[in-house]
Amino acid sequence: MTAKKPSTPVDLGVAVLLVICGLLFAILPLRFGPPALQSLVVAQGPLISYSLYENSRGRASRREVLALISIGGSRSRFWNDALKNDDIQRLHGENGSMIRVMYAPYGRLNPIDGNAYKSWGLWINGNEIESPKAALRSDRHADFVIQLLGLSLGLFGIVRALYIRKALKAREDVLAYADGALQKEQRDDKRTTIIKNIFLWLVIALVLLVVYSRS
Repeated sequence: MTAKKPSTPVDLGVAVLLVICGLLFAILPLRFGPPALQSLVVAQGPLISYSLYENSRGRASRREVLALISIGGSRSRFWNDALKNDDIQRLHGENGSMIRVMYAPYGRLNPIDGNAYKSWGLWINGNEIESPKAALRSDRHADFVIQLLGLSLGLFGIVRALYIRKALKAREDVLAYADGALQKEQRDDKRTTIIKNIFLWLVIALVLLVVYSRS
């Protein structure tokens, strides 16, 4: 069985880094999360056109294709979770159909491809495809999972950091004790050597005294 590798200050630094990363994961959804339903603005008009946009963030296996839709009466374009990948077929043959979405013009999410804003809720010709409340709930659920992972990572980092700090402190105490014991041993050896030298000189002096007294 191999011996356990002792903890080092580098391990403590890694644990602190885990805490920082965990806090970032927990805080970022608050900064870039979905807006409140009351802050959304309605965009409604006939579907003029749509283009495909590949969301290249993340691994290739998780890349998404989004439909960026242009609605009459709006200078902005919009994308929607209900209109991505295979769901884009909902727009086939719908040019001129009445489209209604809700978006946050002053939200925290930056538009993609220049002026394409994320939208929540989708109606086509008055038929509700997805309600904005359900869409927001889905986004908040994803953010909650990210926050939970972040808090778990941060908590693990804190526990790990405390454990490593305790191990380092214990090792420092052992080294200090060993160093103190070594210094004490060195002092004892030095004292013993001095006593031996004094005893030797006393023996020599006694011998010389005996020799001198017999002469």
